[in-house]
Amino acid sequence: MEENKNIQQPGPIDIPDAAQPTRTDSAAKPRPAAAKPKAAAKPGAAAKPRPAGTAPAKKGAKKAVKRKPAPAAQEDDLPVWLQKVVDWAADLPEKLKRLPGKLKTLPGKFRKLWGSWFYRVYFPLVALALIAMIIGWRWLDGFAADYESAQPVHVADQVAALFAQGDYDRLYELDAAAQELSGGDRAFYVDSLSQLAAGKSVDCMQAFSSNKDVLNYTVTLDGQKFASFTLVPSGQTTAHNNTLWRLGTVTTHVALESQVTPADPNMAPYRVRALPEYAVTVDGRPLSAEDVTQTGIALLPEDFLPEGVTAPTLTEYGFYSENDVPQIAVAAPDGTALTPVEETPGIWVCGPREDEAMKAQFTEGIVKTAQRIAKYTTQDVSRNAALDNVLSGSPAEETIKKFNNGWAPSHKEERFEDMEVSDFWVLSEDCLVCHVKFTYILTSRRQNNYPYPTDYTFCVLRRNGEGRLYNLLFH
Repeated sequence: MEENKNIQQPGPIDIPDAAQPTRTDSAAKPRPAAAKPKAAAKPGAAAKPRPAGTAPAKKGAKKAVKRKPAPAAQEDDLPVWLQKVVDWAADLPEKLKRLPGKLKTLPGKFRKLWGSWFYRVYFPLVALALIAMIIGWRWLDGFAADYESAQPVHVADQVAALFAQGDYDRLYELDAAAQELSGGDRAFYVDSLSQLAAGKSVDCMQAFSSNKDVLNYTVTLDGQKFASFTLVPSGQTTAHNNTLWRLGTVTTHVALESQVTPADPNMAPYRVRALPEYAVTVDGRPLSAEDVTQTGIALLPEDFLPEGVTAPTLTEYGFYSENDVPQIAVAAPDGTALTPVEETPGIWVCGPREDEAMKAQFTEGIVKTAQRIAKYTTQDVSRNAALDNVLSGSPAEETIKKFNNGWAPSHKEERFEDMEVSDFWVLSEDCLVCHVKFTYILTSRRQNNYPYPTDYTFCVLRRNGEGRLYNLLFH
């Protein structure tokens, strides 16, 4: 019993008057969602109140540096990428406030598109492309109008209108032959041409040109050559650097019956041109030196013939006649009768006699050469084909190589009509000249025919029995 002396005896137990009610789980206050339940306190331990927002301190732990508490991960947190989308959507109203101008009033779909970097680049690029297209279209439209306004056909139409309207008063100042035709009498010029063209059809068409800087045009009355004019570059260009054209020369190819004193052959209404050695008679009256109006008229241009070959020249006589058609007779020195040809109204020409034997020998080759050159001028044969029978290094070769052959209308075929070789003159043992005349007809795909009266003057040199083209002229 001594062993239990030091055992403390239990003291009296204080029993309260009434037991305090105990809180059960079923009556517990519900906790917020996603909040973790607090750890249960040890029995008998009194909970020490702590300031709100502070974490309970652990026993024996060192004092920690205060840091911003990281948000506690909760069971229903969103993924990171989705949270960024939600944050971007939350900031969208503020972003829309910063949009310029009327963009704030766009429907939501377009505001959403504008928020994408792709569409921020795409829409401006589309707008720039549209602006570039509009600017390019306006430039092309202006260039086309500028190119059309610079075409030489507009100037040609203005000149042709003077003939079509019979405005010979204005043509008098432009016509290089006006003084010669009228003797300086403007009224006589206007009245005579007006009577000559009365009731006749006036047409104007572009003719061949061996120089790309000189455009030739022919004016006809009822199909007969009446006048011609040229267009040349004016030296000025348009805003788009297109060449402007101007009138070069106008020449009327007619003879007028002027009322002048018969004593002056220079004012006579008729002319006849013949070689100086020929004898000329008009209406039974022999013409003499008193009737001569001009001498040394060259039949061929200077430098047209090769060196050492002399071209024949003509003497011109002026005469009057009471007959409607003057009776003209020409005789060669050996007494052979020759026939003068009325080349233009009121002017007869009787040049050198043709060598019929040489003409028969060389005509076929000359015709083929003329046809190839004509086809080359309309791009229907190659340059090599056009130079097939041309003497190498000759002026004819140089002329053909420089020829501007882009003038003809579009066509599917071509043909030749009324082929004629005339004025076949033998000027030396190896040199001969001739005149080749024909109608060159182009047919379009719509079966429209475009006839072009064509005249060439050829200088042919004989080489080993064959004729080779040395020089040529386009008329």
